Amino acid sequence: MRPLYHAKADRLRAKANQLEQDGVQKMAALKERSQAAYDLLRQAVAHMLMGLGGEDDKDTKARIAANGPISDRDVIGAITSVLRHEAFIHKNLQAIDGRHANGMSVMAMAAHTGCNTVYGSTYPYNPYLVPWTNSLFENAPAVAMGVRARWDQTGHPDRRLWVLGGDGAMYDIGFQALSRMVAAGSDIKVLVLDTQVYSNTGGQASTASFGGQVTKLSAFGKALHGRPERRKELGRILMAHGEVYVAQTTPAHINHFYRSIMEANEYPGPAVVVVYTPCMPEHGIADDAANRQAKLAVESRAFPLFTYDPRRGPTTAERLSLQGNPAPKEDWAHLPDGTILDFCTFARTEGRFAPHFGSVRTSSGSWTVSPAMRR
Repeated sequence: MRPLYHAKADRLRAKANQLEQDGVQKMAALKERSQAAYDLLRQAVAHMLMGLGGEDDKDTKARIAANGPISDRDVIGAITSVLRHEAFIHKNLQAIDGRHANGMSVMAMAAHTGCNTVYGSTYPYNPYLVPWTNSLFENAPAVAMGVRARWDQTGHPDRRLWVLGGDGAMYDIGFQALSRMVAAGSDIKVLVLDTQVYSNTGGQASTASFGGQVTKLSAFGKALHGRPERRKELGRILMAHGEVYVAQTTPAHINHFYRSIMEANEYPGPAVVVVYTPCMPEHGIADDAANRQAKLAVESRAFPLFTYDPRRGPTTAERLSLQGNPAPKEDWAHLPDGTILDFCTFARTEGRFAPHFGSVRTSSGSWTVSPAMRR
């Protein structure tokens, strides 16, 4: 692949050089041909490449005006900067410690189509400084198995390969590929973005959705009180495969999160890290509430932390660690005033469960709640 990367880098640099020579003249010619096209190009570059994009067209124009005059030379400079940056990544970048003769990097990523490919790789930006490929919803682990096999065949068994995917990729349509990857013992690491809903397609229920959760396909009404099924616990299913590292964690528990990633990276075989990932509009929480809700999900036992590492011993008791959870020897954690932190405590704070809770307190002082929340 290296010659292909280098050839693309050379083409990008040649285009950047040419634009620097005659880009301003080309802008003038475009303006003469079509003022509308000229204005649209300038606005697009300001929006995407200069960081002046707003919530809508009106907001973008206001930000551009507030920024001050933008010359044609500025527009050409923004475009050539992107071209040169992409050329650098394709030819000069040696990620981590990897100056290998037969490849750019000591790791790579395979991502399934979903939220991670929307907020992580919207053109022309890409945050990844290592080789990255995008697959369909259902086959990122299968694609990764092919990459892993080729690397092993060509003498690169030490390269790290990570897969990114959400509910569809790992819990539902792509579960068979994930299970097969783990059962095969492939040295591949998986990061599961557990949003408990199909976020990218509009908020439909997935098998990662909680029982009672209200989604586009599990409404709340007289006949149906949210999703009638219990949530699939992917971590527990993967533990049953045996020789696989499994972690369930959240970025809000930063030490546990980093330790899980490092242990997964070091494990000599398949490793899967399931990460609690709030989706603000579909969970019905504020834009700044991700950290708080992730912590509450752990405290209420809705999403307990754990790691499962076969290197610790032959028994489940040795392999499984619940370190990081509050009051692990009790059924429930408690607030300082003695209030129980159960699932209802967590659910009451999110819009996806709101229809279950009444506006009337019972004689004991608790809020009325639908039977679905008590199952």
